[in-house]
Amino acid sequence: RYGLALASPRAELGSTPIHKELEETTAKFLGVEDAVVFGMGFATNALGIPGLLGAGTLVLSDENNHASLILGLRLARVCVRVFPHNDLRQLERLARAAIAEGRWQRIVVVSHCSLECGMPHCHSFDMEFTHQN
Repeated sequence: RYGLALASPRAELGSTPIHKELEETTAKFLGVEDAVVFGMGFATNALGIPGLLGAGTLVLSDENNHASLILGLRLARVCVRVFPHNDLRQLERLARAAIAEGRWQRIVVVSHCSLECGMPHCHSFDMEFTHQN
């Protein structure tokens, strides 16, 4: 009845009643007004990020980020500054410089790599940021 393409992005092959039912059930389970369900990881990043990030957002992005994440950031039209893979010192420099600029409503750090994905030092990135009016 529904074919074999339910895992494809809806924009590619359309929606079925099952898509809507799954989203309604997910929203009810989570106790939220609505939910969007993606059938694949690439679509989750590429199509979900533009709904979460927008104007006034600076993204500090690992140079080895997955193509789906890079596409999502492009579609969101946010400002992106790239740091070398797992280089926490450079990440800290970028973060501090961005805070000093004082023009960003939100600063987001993203790292979702498909190659060389180890993040052995991630736990050591421990900075406190204070928002001053």
